[in-house]
Amino acid sequence: MLNFAIFFITLMSAILGSSPAFSSVKIDLCSDRNPPVHLLGNVQLKALFTYCPKLDHVSIGRDSTHNLFAGQWYDRKKPTLGFYSQTDEGLNIALGGSVSTVNMSSKKGLLPLLPGSSGFYIEFLARIDSDSMDHWPALWLNPIEHNAKEDDRSFSYGRLYQHWMELDVDEGGFQSGMFGTVIEWQGNHPDYRKSQNKHPVAKDLDRTVFHTFSAYYDPVKGSVTWWVDGELHNKVPAPVIGSKYNYYFTMGAQTHGKNEPYKLIVKRVRAFVPM
Repeated sequence: MLNFAIFFITLMSAILGSSPAFSSVKIDLCSDRNPPVHLLGNVQLKALFTYCPKLDHVSIGRDSTHNLFAGQWYDRKKPTLGFYSQTDEGLNIALGGSVSTVNMSSKKGLLPLLPGSSGFYIEFLARIDSDSMDHWPALWLNPIEHNAKEDDRSFSYGRLYQHWMELDVDEGGFQSGMFGTVIEWQGNHPDYRKSQNKHPVAKDLDRTVFHTFSAYYDPVKGSVTWWVDGELHNKVPAPVIGSKYNYYFTMGAQTHGKNEPYKLIVKRVRAFVPM
């Protein structure tokens, strides 16, 4: 019994000592550059950025001196700051709003692009303020080369032929849990065709509490892997074209059709690349 008691105390000390909730060392979310433990076993990573988005980081212009930019290059409406607000929890994005790390001229801001050539890991700590299957919170990446100038043209297939990869880290409202997708787009504008991965049945999520949604693109193995709160969600093949581009991320509050009001709240975004 004594040996068992010693074993139990040692085990609990190890568990509690490794848990942020019980640790005496406070971790600053906005400066934590430690790689995610669920990738340490097979990939050595270095931090590209750790970023807590703020309202005053958002620009409606075409400058390159901000971290985030309202609107998308394909939007026809003039961007406005009316969709965005700030709370202690993070940046709030109301229904209809979206921000990216490139401006509407597809020029990057202060945050670096994620290189497809080496691969990358990205994670979002986010929630929504009400739960409905109509809500479509979206956290995704597109190549900066896919723009109004069509820098993603593949001339071997024709002068107007475009070919690119989109990586959706998570999108809400398609099922009750995480929903991550890698999409291969190709064709002559505007008649694109797409192919994408199948989705496993995901565990139910209460999206009104914060979750960490993450994905790792590996161009060497040709795969994308997703996790939610550090738990493996899915792993699928990725299109070869993905390695040719450099990626920016977008965060938006969309709808599946009913336009039920809500806000997407993003506390933190982190990105890592292989060493």
